[in-house]
Order: sequence, then structure tokens, then C-alpha cells
Amino acid sequence: MNLLGEMSVLAGKPRNADVTALGSCKAVMVRCDDFLMMVQKGDFTRELLVWEQGQRVDAALARIWLKDHSLEVGLARTLLYLAGNGSTMKIEGLTREVLAQAVGVTRNALCPVLKGLKDAGTVATGREALEIKDIRALRDMARGVGRVRHCAR
Repeated sequence: MNLLGEMSVLAGKPRNADVTALGSCKAVMVRCDDFLMMVQKGDFTRELLVWEQGQRVDAALARIWLKDHSLEVGLARTLLYLAGNGSTMKIEGLTREVLAQAVGVTRNALCPVLKGLKDAGTVATGREALEIKDIRALRDMARGVGRVRHCAR
């Protein structure tokens, strides 16, 4: 479960973040007054603050994990993460824009690398879908061992 906007409700300030789901999800909207009543009745304020800090640490660690590496390494790590490290080979509902955002690059920077993976037979792409064809090559790339040949558009 993830919460969005809980800190703004507790602080009484406008929400300052947007979320893009990398896969299918179920969302439930809770009115501010109802949320505050649930927090107060259950005395969840401290737990919410601790949980929120944990979420921020996780997000920071993810950014550090992708930072200081090549685009290829970041893409491979992101794809492995989205595929559950190989437990599923097909990722549905994944646009190139969302994938680029997850890696932290522009779509224009991502597409040549993705095309190189496709040309090498490592992945197959379709409309809002990606299938991992060679998990070993992707894992090597995530470790910085394998490289993808960039192809001109």
C-alpha cells in the first residue's frame, strides 16, 4: 500500500507531488476529513510519519542506485526491478515515457538504448509492453558487464 498526499493533509498544505504508476494499481480516494478522523481515532500519526520517512528513504536509495551509472545499467536495473528480477518476463502497460521517467532520462535518450536491446534480442517491445527475452544478458548489463550497441534512429 502506498499513500499519496497524506503529509499535505497532516500539514494542512497543498499536495506538491504527482505519481505515475509503473504497472497496474488500484487507487482509493479518501476525503481529508475522513483520513484525519481515521488517523486520530487510531492514533496513527506517529506511525504515518515513520512510514513516510521510510518511503522517502526508499525513494532516495532508488535514485542513488540508478545515479552514477550509465543509462544502460540504469535501464537494465529498472527493467529487472519491474519484472520482479525475472519472476515475470513480460511487463504490461509500460510506455516509453513512463520507463524513461523511471530511469531518470528523457524518452529521446532512452529510445536508442531500448532499440539496441531489441536489436540484440535481449527484449521485445510492443504497444505499452516489453518482454525480456534474454534475462542473463540483462542481468550482466545491470552489473555493468554487458553493453548494448547504440543504433542510429
